[in-house]
Amino acid sequence: MTTIDPGDAALGTISLASILIGLPLNLIMLAYFLTFSGKRTLSYTLYSLICVVDITIITAHFPTTISYLDNRNPVLFESDIFCSIWGLVWNTAMRVSVFIIAVLCVSRMIAIVFPLRKIYRLRLCVDTTA
Repeated sequence: MTTIDPGDAALGTISLASILIGLPLNLIMLAYFLTFSGKRTLSYTLYSLICVVDITIITAHFPTTISYLDNRNPVLFESDIFCSIWGLVWNTAMRVSVFIIAVLCVSRMIAIVFPLRKIYRLRLCVDTTA
């Protein structure tokens, strides 16, 4: 029986704890933002998208956690198809996460510069001259 490297065991344990805590909490927050009966503002839409991206990142992180806890055996990464799909999902989720945060920052900046102006979801995403 081979022993797991203490560093890998720590990374795997921290990753597993992050998955077990982060996934349910993001699902709860997503349910809240989707069922909120009040305003349907740009902020709630962006927060919902952030939850979706976080859930995607957490789900995509699970195969690496398995590998850490299995002495870095490639387990799911032995398949070329899985590696291609996982790489696409991982890289896309990271970029979309940064983009959503940037849109949130721009919308907050507009709200600070023009405090009495309503920010429309479609106009912010399509028309930058408004």
